[in-house]
Amino acid sequence: MKYCGQMLTTMLTVFGLFAAMPLQANTNYCSKSTARNFIHAKLGRVDQARLDTPAPAQVETSINEINSLWVFDRDPQHTKSIGFNFRYSIVDLESIDAMTNGHLHTWDFPFQGRLSNIDSELFYDITPAISVSSNVLKNPELIGSDGLQLYTSLVYKKNTSVNTAWFLGFRSDHRFGSYKAYPVVGVCIQAANDWILQLALPDFSIQRRFNRRFSLELFVEPVGNQWQVFSKDKTRESNFIYDAMMTGLAAKWRIDNSMNVSLAMQNQTNRRFSFVLDNNSFVESEAESARGLVVTAEFWF
Repeated sequence: MKYCGQMLTTMLTVFGLFAAMPLQANTNYCSKSTARNFIHAKLGRVDQARLDTPAPAQVETSINEINSLWVFDRDPQHTKSIGFNFRYSIVDLESIDAMTNGHLHTWDFPFQGRLSNIDSELFYDITPAISVSSNVLKNPELIGSDGLQLYTSLVYKKNTSVNTAWFLGFRSDHRFGSYKAYPVVGVCIQAANDWILQLALPDFSIQRRFNRRFSLELFVEPVGNQWQVFSKDKTRESNFIYDAMMTGLAAKWRIDNSMNVSLAMQNQTNRRFSFVLDNNSFVESEAESARGLVVTAEFWF
């Protein structure tokens, strides 16, 4: 309960400061929705699983997010937006003494846009970010180069017909744990009016709309990050790294034109953790696959 209270306080503080200010660079290149201002709130948890360490150990994770977007230029040929995202992750390591307490924070500030032509679009994103442990937030003078990040993306999309398109580009971020630049390539297919397929790497999705208010989406995407962390006495620092592949099925309900809610069941596989123990020894370990649930509320305005 104490952690829930701390999380709620932090989220409300951040919301109060930045409510007028998107998610990390959009990975849904097949959506035809018009850019709108929004606030997203997300709560998620991944079940406990065994760590592959010499001594028996377990790991359980939870994630709380607030994401916001403000479209400040709605020119039909060049839409531009700025935003603020806050993610609070708790990595609960049992039977193992890590240097960090596992309370990990990421703040990022995207600037993104979309250049539109008759039959093509160009998406771009530049996102500075800070990813650190909780004790660094209380002592910002400790933030170093390992806590500062920069995500970028540039993707070109070409419509080949009314219902098909291809896209090609790149992204650079920490979704694979350590910082990487990697290609983005795929095709969009709208089969009839009820199916939207994004057959792509590394972000794959299939969406089925049953009516105006309800849809299901199957998705596969990488998830991960790197955080700068400090020991409790703030005398030693290291990096905490996590990456995995996430497969999920999300049910989405459109309450009205300004509110959506969704429930996603997910399964994380190929999970890898890298961190330093309290005795300064380095651990690089895999974890068993684990299931989780994510609840999201979206407010559009």
